[in-house]
Amino acid sequence: MRTKQALRLLLSVFIVLTAAALIISCADIYAQGMRARAQTGDALTPVFTRENAGAALSKLWPLYVLTLILLAACLVRARDIRSRAANARAKAPYVPAGYIRYLRAALYACALALIILGILNGGLNDVYVKARNICTECIGLG
Repeated sequence: MRTKQALRLLLSVFIVLTAAALIISCADIYAQGMRARAQTGDALTPVFTRENAGAALSKLWPLYVLTLILLAACLVRARDIRSRAANARAKAPYVPAGYIRYLRAALYACALALIILGILNGGLNDVYVKARNICTECIGLG
């Protein structure tokens, strides 16, 4: 049972590290794009390009691989434990209500921050243009 808990803890740490690395990489890509936009003086210069994103995110491949290996180990370990104790009833782990409340609040805060960053980046205009094009071209309205 301790091996299972240790694997889960290690997997949790790697998932948090992967998420942090992805957030930092996205912020770096955004900063590079904004610098390129400022240098050219053109507001239509794309902030995110496939080349910049591919170069930045490909640096994180060892972290992706380790996280996937740990996830597979947790899944295999969980299946082994379930097969050994097929007739035993497993209890759901106790999670304090306060912990879930803080986790939800943190996720809502992250979602709100990313929505605001998308709006400030001009993503709202992109969505509007695409929606307008779909309505006028594909559906035939207007």
